[in-house]
Amino acid sequence: MEQGTADSEIFEKHMFDGSFGLERETLRVTADGSLARTSHPFGDNKYLDRDFCENQLELITPVCSDTSSLIEVLCEMDREVKRALVKSGEYLWMSSNPPHIGKEDEIMIADFRGKQAFKRDYRVKLESRYGKKTMLYCGIHLNFSFSEKLISSLYDAENGDKALKNGNRTFKNDDKTFKNDAENSYNALKNGGKTVKNDDKTVKNDDGTPNYGYKSFKNSLYFRLSKQVFRYAWLLVMLTAASPVYDSSLDGDGLSGTAFDGYSSMRGGERGYWNKFIPILDYTNLDSYINSVSRYVDSGMLFNAGELYLPVRLKPHTGSDLSALTRHGVNHIELRMFDVNPLSPVGIFREDLEFAHYFLIYLLMLPDFEFTPVLQEAAINNYKAAARYNLSEIKINGYDARDAAIGMLDDMSKYFSGYSRALKIIDIQKEKIIKNERYCVKVYERLSEGFQEGMTAITKEYATRAARGK
Repeated sequence: MEQGTADSEIFEKHMFDGSFGLERETLRVTADGSLARTSHPFGDNKYLDRDFCENQLELITPVCSDTSSLIEVLCEMDREVKRALVKSGEYLWMSSNPPHIGKEDEIMIADFRGKQAFKRDYRVKLESRYGKKTMLYCGIHLNFSFSEKLISSLYDAENGDKALKNGNRTFKNDDKTFKNDAENSYNALKNGGKTVKNDDKTVKNDDGTPNYGYKSFKNSLYFRLSKQVFRYAWLLVMLTAASPVYDSSLDGDGLSGTAFDGYSSMRGGERGYWNKFIPILDYTNLDSYINSVSRYVDSGMLFNAGELYLPVRLKPHTGSDLSALTRHGVNHIELRMFDVNPLSPVGIFREDLEFAHYFLIYLLMLPDFEFTPVLQEAAINNYKAAARYNLSEIKINGYDARDAAIGMLDDMSKYFSGYSRALKIIDIQKEKIIKNERYCVKVYERLSEGFQEGMTAITKEYATRAARGK
């Protein structure tokens, strides 16, 4: 099918369609900011789970159709949780960095039992490899995909692989120009441990048989997008990092007091959530990627695929292991780089979620590339560099960090020319760099004189607001 009006109309109609979900980790603490030592208080609530620790609450939103409704749902869930916890004298610690830790032995691994006992066994293995303190870092994961209708339309219009190969296709709409190699989608997002199903299931041929060409097309879209996200994740880290200071008990038992180690995001930097080796994967195609992860698991370097600590993950429709990804294909993409921001009562601002959305749209237009071992290692190094506090000391691919960030943001502004809301959100991100108003700077100014005391006050303040319905 030749490029024409139908292409631009489809793209214009569904460009901003998507499905969104958040997974937010926070630690339960007592009134003095100590780690809570009580059992998980929410039973088998599918929206309120545990991560590594018994007191590490993972709040899981249902699927939402836009960032506005996502934030509204997150705020309501957050209020209900804080109201419930305060009745027993507990609060949510709204920082990626943990509070004062008495002794590492006091950290309670999540006590999964019965049919879920395997989860505890896995966490015991993680403890042996990383230690409990590292596992106390908390973060926010964004699950996202575009409309299934967009993928179906692009597949029909471009006959699948033909559209994929044409990475610089131009879709024109009046005076707006879009370059798009393909769009990704989302049928279902993790919803409290279960799967929320979209009305659009596996695309069928006219005779009712599965359309495996479409599945391959969709897998390729996600796979290519994941490479771009990995390569440019440093920008999201630089713009959203919010955990520069911490309690020195993280450095060793018996220590206390506020510490700063030169990071804007502790969990994103060298001391953060990383594997003990640099995983180099085969990005030739999805199958080769899955096989390369499997080899690390088979060799014992990873306990399972979930231990692959990289900024982005490809997620299947159901299940979470590699076999599910092979059987069902890629369903959505998970961004794993967001800090819990103490400046927001719920840990993240809507503007940053919006920017992440536009960022993904933008990355879809970039031509495909060979993600070599050298580029993979560079992507990890850039990510860790972006988690440093002082931008003047940071280089991204050899360029000044500010120049690299502004250059990419300027390119995004050109891409979204004519879309006022997108341009406004991008300008907000530019201001962070130009005026040095990044979250990490504001958090440092507020907490550098007393992390434990300051975060305890913030924690209680947000609990009070929740009690008042704010």
